[in-house]
Amino acid sequence: MSHTSEYKFAESKESDHREGLYSKYKPWIQTTFCSLLGFVHIGFLYNFGLFFDKLQVEFQSNVALTGWIGSISYSLFSFGTIFSTWLLRHLSHRKVGIIAVLLGSASLFVCSLSPTIVYVIISYGVFYGLSSNITMIVAFDLVVKLFQDKQREMAIALVLLGLLATVGNLSMSNMIEYILDQVGWRWTFRIFCGILLIVGIICCTFYIAPKTDEQCVVVLDEKTKRISKRPTNGHLFCFPEFWLFSLSTLCVSVALVFQYVNMASFLESIGLTDQKSATGITLIACGEVFAKIVIMVFASCISFPLIYCLPVSLLVSSILSITLTQTKNTFAIFLISVCYGIPRGVYNGLQFISAMEVFGASRSKTSAKVVMVSSGIGNLAGPFIHGSLYDASGSYYPALYLCTALFFVSSFTMLLTPLWQKYFAPERYMVDYRLESEVKEYQQCSAEYEHLEQMITVV
Repeated sequence: MSHTSEYKFAESKESDHREGLYSKYKPWIQTTFCSLLGFVHIGFLYNFGLFFDKLQVEFQSNVALTGWIGSISYSLFSFGTIFSTWLLRHLSHRKVGIIAVLLGSASLFVCSLSPTIVYVIISYGVFYGLSSNITMIVAFDLVVKLFQDKQREMAIALVLLGLLATVGNLSMSNMIEYILDQVGWRWTFRIFCGILLIVGIICCTFYIAPKTDEQCVVVLDEKTKRISKRPTNGHLFCFPEFWLFSLSTLCVSVALVFQYVNMASFLESIGLTDQKSATGITLIACGEVFAKIVIMVFASCISFPLIYCLPVSLLVSSILSITLTQTKNTFAIFLISVCYGIPRGVYNGLQFISAMEVFGASRSKTSAKVVMVSSGIGNLAGPFIHGSLYDASGSYYPALYLCTALFFVSSFTMLLTPLWQKYFAPERYMVDYRLESEVKEYQQCSAEYEHLEQMITVV
């Protein structure tokens, strides 16, 4: 009898150990599936540049008109935040994720049947762009809820590693180019329609938000109000740093969208083959992957605000943009492509984190809206501007000169954002850094109290 009891006790202890390990790593498992869905869904969106020339040839359209497909899809990838957050207020993360997958799959299939470019603009530009935004916002909101400490930066970087087409560009560009050569763009859309549907449904089954500790939230809110005082409770529109950050994000978006929509076409215009152009896109993604992995591993170790990394990365992007206009050598182009991806990875990996640093973690959704709306305006205007410059001059060089200037302006305004807070509004400067010590103190007290309760129960 005693042996049976000992066996049951050991079995129960082993089961509790397995459950404890699963609970410990469950947030990371969910984060991985968020990244996987982004890899497929948004990765395909950011490879639109590979379809650009094919669509232009088939529908006999100019660069500006064809650019509207990417322009609308990328702008709704940002502007759709308002609709996505509305869905999250009324439905669970899993249901909203499934809606995004179904909408994205349906839009790809309908787009593959389009008889004119207008149908492509509507099906791909509007609906696929919107579905991509829903996927991103769901993942971002879920990760913010799953992690409440310094691991949040690592988790967000892991999600963005898949979400912002980094791994998608890295592993999909050459594959998409191969499928395009074999079956054409219509069947390529149908193939990825099926892949998105299958992978998306599997990933969304893991979208479960944790239960919030209301008591902890109340205590932290009280501490936030006491430290930040009343001036931080004003409307963001009244803060100069809001306009500086928005202007910087807008300029970056206009410049970055060239890489997503027009880069493959530019590489072909200077003499590279379709396959080498796809390789150039892949190498940009290689640099971006490297940058995001570094962020994911070392971001929590950096002692200063991460927003100060952005001006440096944007200045490097400005230098590389002008360098790209000075050579047609294939090896040099590939080298610049790798270097081009590193500052892009730094910016994409830190833009949401930096927004939360500027506006506070308590305004995480508001800061996400600031980033997405500003990016949406830039994504909407960028392809049209770049396409119009090409149609007027017959070359992409004027667009690259514009990107050089925009990266420089955005670097300057991004640097001014925290400096304005530091010297002219110190009560709003990096509030979360000042809260961190008190949060740790509260958590330590809570842990000691729970330990005391356990001892009393045992006695």
